[in-house]
Amino acid sequence: MPKPSPQVDWIGQTIGNRYKVESFIGQGGMSSVFKAVDPNLSRLVAIKIIHPHLSNDPQFLRRFEHEAAAVARLRHPNIIQVYDFNHENNVYYMVMEYVPGQDLKEQLKALSSKHQRLPLTETIRIMGAVCEAVSYAHEQNMIHRDLKPANIMLTQQGQPILTDFGVAKMLDGLDQTVTGAIIGTAKYLSPEQAKGERPDERSDVYSLGVMLYEMVAGRPPFDADTTVAVLMKHVNEPVPDIRHIQSDIPEALVRIIEKALDKDKNKRYQSAIQLAVALKTLNLNNQAVDTDEAAKKTVASFRLADYENDRAKTDESIRRQDIPGPAAPPVSAAKSKSSMPILIGVGAVALLLIIGLIAFLAFSFGSSGDNEPEVAEGTTQPIEGDATAAAQEETKQVTDTNSTTATDTAQNNSQIAQTANETEVDPNLPSSVGMIKIPGNTYSVGVLTADRDHAAAQEVELEAFWLDQYETTNAQYAEFLADTGGTHPESWIGGNFPADQEDFPVTGVTWEEAAAYCTWAKKRLPTEAEWEVAARGSEGRLFPWGDNFRAVELPRSGTYKVGGKPTNQSPFGVFDMAGNVWEWVDEPYAPLNDANYKVLRGGSNDFLKDMAYRLQGEPDQPTMIASAGIRCAADEVNIVGKQGQLAENVFLEDSFDDPGSGWPILAEGTYLFGYHPPDYYHVEVSDAEDFTAVSRPPNFTDVTVESDVQVDHTLTGEGDFRYGLVLRRMSENEYYAFTVSSHSGSWEVLKSSDAGLEVLDEGKVSTLQGFAPLGFTPSTSDNLRVDASGDTFEFLINSEIVSRISDSDYDSGEVGFFVETLDEPLAHIHYDKLVIRQADLVETDEVSDADILFQDTFDNPDSGWPEENKEDDPYRVGYHPPGYYHIEVSDANDSLAETRGDAFDNASVEADLFVDFTDTEEGDFRYGLMLRRQATDKFYAFTISSRSGEWYILKETPSGRDVLAEGTVDTLTGFAPPGFSPNTSDKLRVDANGADFVFYINNEPMIRIQDDAYDSGEIGFFL
Repeated sequence: MPKPSPQVDWIGQTIGNRYKVESFIGQGGMSSVFKAVDPNLSRLVAIKIIHPHLSNDPQFLRRFEHEAAAVARLRHPNIIQVYDFNHENNVYYMVMEYVPGQDLKEQLKALSSKHQRLPLTETIRIMGAVCEAVSYAHEQNMIHRDLKPANIMLTQQGQPILTDFGVAKMLDGLDQTVTGAIIGTAKYLSPEQAKGERPDERSDVYSLGVMLYEMVAGRPPFDADTTVAVLMKHVNEPVPDIRHIQSDIPEALVRIIEKALDKDKNKRYQSAIQLAVALKTLNLNNQAVDTDEAAKKTVASFRLADYENDRAKTDESIRRQDIPGPAAPPVSAAKSKSSMPILIGVGAVALLLIIGLIAFLAFSFGSSGDNEPEVAEGTTQPIEGDATAAAQEETKQVTDTNSTTATDTAQNNSQIAQTANETEVDPNLPSSVGMIKIPGNTYSVGVLTADRDHAAAQEVELEAFWLDQYETTNAQYAEFLADTGGTHPESWIGGNFPADQEDFPVTGVTWEEAAAYCTWAKKRLPTEAEWEVAARGSEGRLFPWGDNFRAVELPRSGTYKVGGKPTNQSPFGVFDMAGNVWEWVDEPYAPLNDANYKVLRGGSNDFLKDMAYRLQGEPDQPTMIASAGIRCAADEVNIVGKQGQLAENVFLEDSFDDPGSGWPILAEGTYLFGYHPPDYYHVEVSDAEDFTAVSRPPNFTDVTVESDVQVDHTLTGEGDFRYGLVLRRMSENEYYAFTVSSHSGSWEVLKSSDAGLEVLDEGKVSTLQGFAPLGFTPSTSDNLRVDASGDTFEFLINSEIVSRISDSDYDSGEVGFFVETLDEPLAHIHYDKLVIRQADLVETDEVSDADILFQDTFDNPDSGWPEENKEDDPYRVGYHPPGYYHIEVSDANDSLAETRGDAFDNASVEADLFVDFTDTEEGDFRYGLMLRRQATDKFYAFTISSRSGEWYILKETPSGRDVLAEGTVDTLTGFAPPGFSPNTSDKLRVDANGADFVFYINNEPMIRIQDDAYDSGEIGFFL
C-alpha cells in the first residue's frame, strides 16, 4: 500500500499545548514521527502522531489507549521510554524519549557497503542487551513480533534501544485486518508466524536469531524476490550454514545461532534470557560452552545494574499502575500443513476452495518505514501468566495444589511450582510447598511523601524469589526448637505454645531467632524491598487487598490461624501480610535511624499499619519483640507437585477437591463461596436482585473455559435466577459472564462494567438438566463452555453452540463464576471440573479472491457437476439458468446425494440455498450440504427444513442413516408459499477439521460435534 505523505504541516506547531515540533524524523504504516521540544522539562522528545485514517477508527483508538498505557509501563535501559500519550481534538499522539543516533539496520548497511562486519565482541554486546530487553518485555506480557535491525536504535554511545513495542496490538482489529493475520517483516519472521500461527516469546527468539545471523554473516539467512517466497523459506528450507559465508566463526557461536533458528520452537531457546545467557557465556576462543547449563544457573532476569552502560533513568514520582493484561497462551497448538482448514464456500450456489496456509496471511508492503516487505497487521498476543507459560522453561510442568495464585500481573509466578525438573533435587534447598514465587522485575516501593516511618518513593530491581505463603506457625517453630535446642518464646508457658494454637503464628521472637529459624529451614529472611513488593504488588497498594483499610475486617487484638482471613491476601497470593504479627526483614532499602536497628513490617492486629510503614528499633528490645513473627524467603527451591503434569494445552484444571488450591473462600453477608465437600466449588447469593462474580488469577486471554454446573438448591423454587462462567475479568466490575437460567430455560451473554450489566445476546435452551425440584439434589449437571479468541466468543451449552458474539472491550482477565438472583431470594450453585485450555475456537476469517483454488458459480454446464433429467425419473439434477445448480426429488420418503469427483478432508463448505418450489404446502423435507462422501452409503449431511424450522446432522452408513444432532432454527428465509419463488436464500456452512465439525446457519453457529468415521471424501448436496 502507498505510504502516507509526511505530515510536514506539524513543523513549528505546538501539540498538546506543550510540545513544540521541530523537525520530521520518519513515518510508518501507523504514524509519522517528529522531533520536538518539551519546554516544561527542557528536553528533546520524539512524538509519534497517528495517521488521520486511524484516528477515525474507534476500535483502533481503544487499542491505542490500552496498548500505549501498557508500553508506557515498560522500564528498561534498552527499551525506548514512553513519557505520555494523549489526544488533542482528533489528533492522537505518543510522546517518547528522543534517541539521537542511527538504527542498527543503517549501521549494518553502511558496513556491508564497505564489505565489513561488526566485530564479534560488539555483536554479542549489542545482542546480549537486546535479548535482555526482550526478556524483560516478555515478563511484562508483551511480545514484540516485529524484531528487526530497523527497530533497534543505537545511541551515540553505542547502546542499543529497542523501539516499536505494542504497535502490532494497536493495529489489531482494524476493519482491514484479518483475524489470525500477522505483523512483521518477512525476513525476520519465525516459521510459526509465517504459517499464520499465534506467536509466543519463542517467535521473538527466532527473530533475534535472524538478527544475530545477519550481524555475523552480513546478510539475513533467507531472502527472495517476493514476501511469500521468503516466508516459505522460513517454513521449509534449512538455515544456510553460516560458516559458508564466514568461515572463522567460533563453533560455539554457530551452535547458538542454529539453536535460535530451529524450525521447531520447542527446540529453540525457550526464552530470550536463555539466548542472552548463551551469548554472555560464549567463549570466543572456540571453547564450547554448555549454554543450557549456564542458563539454568543464571537467574532469568539480570539486575539492570549489571549493564555496562546504563543510560540515565528518568526521575519520576512513584505512581500507581494498572495491571497489565495477559494473555493468550504463549504456547499455541502447532498446525501441520495437512491439518490446516481448506475453506469451501458457496455463494448463490458457488463453490470456493481456499488453501489454509495462505488464508491466514494478508500482505502489505512498505508500511513500517523501511523498504522490506511486511506482512499485514494482525494480532499481538501478550504472554500469559506462568499458569499458561510452562513451555518458557526447559522443564516439566507440575501443579502444586497448595498454592494460591496472585491477582497482580499476568507475568507473576503465583501458581506454586508450575515448572520444574523433578528429577533434580538439591538437598540444600527448601521445598516449594507453601511458598509463592514472586517474579523478578522493577518495582516501586516507599511513598511520595516520606516521613520518619516511611521511606521516599523509589524503584528497586528484584530478581525472582520465593516467599512463604503463610507466617511461621507455633508448630513449625516448636519443631525448630526441638531440633536445635533453642529458647522458646516467653509466652510459651512450660515451654509449650498455647493449646489449640499450633496453626497460629509464632510471636515474641528476636531478629536473630527469626534469622536462625529461616536458616534452619534452608531459607532466609526476606529483604525489606522483597517483603514490601510481595505485600503491595506492582500496583503499590497501601494494603494487601487495596487502598481502603476498612475493606477487610481484622481482629482488634491477638492473633488468628494463619490464612484464616482469605481476604487478607496480597496481589501475589501471600496471606496475612497486614496484621496478625509483625514480620522481621533484612537489608533495608533506605537508611535507618541507627546502624544497629532492624526493621519489622506489616503491623499487628492491635497496631495495624500500611504496607509501606517501617517499624525500626533495637532487635532485642521487648516492645519490638512482643508481636514479632517470622516469614522466610528463598532464592531457589526444590519444586514439589501433587497433581502431576497437566495435559497438553491445558493451562489450569481443578476438580475442587483441595481447599488449598487458591479459589476465594468467603461467608459474609449475603454472599457465600468456597469449597463444598467432596469436590465442588459453590457460590451462593442470598438476597433477591443481587449478584456476585468470583474469580481467581492468573489472567487469561485466548482460552477455552469449561465447567460442569448444577443448581444445588434455591429458597422458593419459584423465582428466576441465572448463573454461569466469568471470563476476562479485568477489575471488580469489568468482565463477561455467560449464563443460563434453568428456571426459565434461557441463556444470556452479559457484559459487566461500571455502568452495570448489559445483555449482549440471549436466547432459549431446552437441554438444561442440572437442577431438581425443591428439596431434591440434582443427579446430573450441565456443561457450560466458552471459547474466547480475540474479540470473538462462542458459548456452548451441553456441547450445543448457542451464541457467537464479538466484543473488544476486555481482552484479558481472570476466569471465574457468576450467580445472580433475579426474583429468587436465594440461589446456591455448584461448579465442578473446571478446565482452562488453549482456545479451540474455529476461525471464521474472510478470505480474498486471490486465495481461492476452486470456484463454481454454476453458469457453465460443462464444469463437471452431474446432470440427470429423464422423463419418469424421480430425480432431476443439473444446471439451472442463469446461475444455479438444482436438485429435485419427486417421490415421498426418498433422498438424493450429488457430488463431483474432487475429494477433500479438512475443509469449510459454504453455500447459499433456497427452495424453488414444492408439490404441496404441508409435507416436510430437508436439504443441505454433504461432506466426505466415500461411497453412496458413506457420507455426512448437514441439512435444514424450512417447512418445520429444524436442522439435522446426518451420517449415512451401510446399516442406515443416523441423526448425529438436531435442533430448531428461526432464521430461515430461503423459501416462499407454493406458486412463488423466494427472493432470499439461506447460507449453510460446515467447518470440518479432523473429527471436529461446526455447523452454521445464516452465519450463526448451531452446534459443534465430533465423529471420526469418515476422514475425507467428495463434497456436494443432499435432498
